Amino acid sequence: MFNQLLSGLHTAQPQASHYTIGHHHLPIVRSARRKNIAVKQHNGVLVLAVPQSISTKRLNQVLQQNQLWLAKRIDVFMANAPEIFKGLHGESFMLFGQNYMLSWLDVELAPSSESLTAKDPLIDLCETSFKAHVYLNPALSEPQKQQHSRQALEQLFKRQAQSYFLPKLDFYAEKMAVKFRSVTVKGYKSRWGSCYSDGRIQFNWRLLQAPEWVIDYVIVHELAHLVHANHSKAFWDLVQKHYPQTPGAKKVIKQHGRAWIDFLA
Repeated sequence: MFNQLLSGLHTAQPQASHYTIGHHHLPIVRSARRKNIAVKQHNGVLVLAVPQSISTKRLNQVLQQNQLWLAKRIDVFMANAPEIFKGLHGESFMLFGQNYMLSWLDVELAPSSESLTAKDPLIDLCETSFKAHVYLNPALSEPQKQQHSRQALEQLFKRQAQSYFLPKLDFYAEKMAVKFRSVTVKGYKSRWGSCYSDGRIQFNWRLLQAPEWVIDYVIVHELAHLVHANHSKAFWDLVQKHYPQTPGAKKVIKQHGRAWIDFLA
């Protein structure tokens, strides 16, 4: 946006870190590659993405002249923003496309004698009632319980991911006649997986929010990069050959991917 208004850019100090409109305080994110001003969402937070070279004075002038546009853009983002998962008792989350409810329980009710620590809180997934029981010390404050719940869920997702990806990779690698060297689970903020020329494959544990058939598309996608390192027509033909559900899976990811990426960010 504002392409026609960014002539005569110059650098001035100090540069502002936020811009306030109404009750919104938007962080200003500068980039040398950006040529215009835009409202973006980054890790669940609205930011102003601006060119590195624009001065604070000029930026304020442009924004003041376009208050109505800015307010409308913020309203659109707020209306479409997914609800942020806080880790509260009774909140829901997705695992393998299934809706689960988070439940706080007293640590004395835990089905294990393991000690409760801040690093690895106890969590028990009940697949019959679709609940995730987090066992917490009742002396903790609510913010502390939220923090422990989020940590417990992240550990749960990572364990589930480790169990899911390896056998699936073995299955599809044999089907596609390719070989991978290793698989790693990571917490990417902008991608679902990556494949390296030496056979290392990495996946985003947040992908486990998707239904299994969507997860498997990503697995085939990354394995196909062992044959084609780009996204050429030959690459997509290979993916489609071994995973005909590719168009549907891509559609689901496009629809829900932003919310999945923001989960526990």
